Amino acid sequence: MAITHRRALIRAGLGLSVAGLAPALPGIAAAQGWMPNPFARRDADPFATLLTELSGVTAASTTQFATPLPDGETLLVRATLPASPPERMGLLLLVPDTGVDPARYDLLAAGLASQGYLVLAPVCHTVSDDTPAQREHRRVAECRLILDRILAVRSVLGASAERLDPNRIGSIGHGDGAWTALGLIGWGRGLRPDATASDGRVSAAVGLLPGQVPPARIDSQAVDRVSGQGLVVGRIDALPVPPEGSGLWGVSLQPDSANFGGLIGTLGRARADDARRERPALTAAMAVSTLYLDWVLKERNESGRALAALDGRTVEGLVRPLAVRKA
Repeated sequence: MAITHRRALIRAGLGLSVAGLAPALPGIAAAQGWMPNPFARRDADPFATLLTELSGVTAASTTQFATPLPDGETLLVRATLPASPPERMGLLLLVPDTGVDPARYDLLAAGLASQGYLVLAPVCHTVSDDTPAQREHRRVAECRLILDRILAVRSVLGASAERLDPNRIGSIGHGDGAWTALGLIGWGRGLRPDATASDGRVSAAVGLLPGQVPPARIDSQAVDRVSGQGLVVGRIDALPVPPEGSGLWGVSLQPDSANFGGLIGTLGRARADDARRERPALTAAMAVSTLYLDWVLKERNESGRALAALDGRTVEGLVRPLAVRKA
């Protein structure tokens, strides 16, 4: 299926017309912003399977490679590979929070890799006096460079190099890096459609606990600037309301801390008690992200249905039920 055709089906909602479903849903207002999702089905439970698979030790290996930057510097990339690469392996760009070593995301990267993805996390260069806009531009450029250097990427796969599918590319970021990941499909900081950082090679993006931004006016006519499919995981009620019909998904999942008790994205050592308490939240976030990425990149409609069915679902270790919304 062509990428553009696949995106059109996803915008319509698992190949169904949202407009066609509306008359049967009197309790759902067709207003701008987040709406309860209408096509939940509970005939299978891939989410429970993922929770089990991702809660233990995941089967993945990690290595590093370097690629030259245009200014003569070297970009280091941390690569996490599935222990048993699938026949068609997707590629995920993992963007760390500002100033955080990608090694602090090994738990997240290994979980995603165990589901059949090659996960690449750049060691993003930072300059102390960079503005947020300059920092974002630098990170986007480095992510694009990784995709430009696909031969270097394939070299880390060895005999599995031919299994890498260039049509299955996604991004996932945490904290400040969440905005970079979303920017690669055309969502600017604060959920403003913005094609400045968009890269047509990236089909899906997940923003994990994105850094909060002041509310901003959003141009509802600019949705055509969004080039891929997006999901936000975190406190979606604290973010600006996305334009109606933009197709952005949101899952409300609220851990006690922005770094899951130090399990990812922290500059210091995690406290054992905090990490133990927050592990269910991180596992749930990984499972939600995997469902979405599998739906968009692997064209698994059952994963999309499972994601929609999570609305109101309670998860052991989480204080509040999950809430699923689609703009």
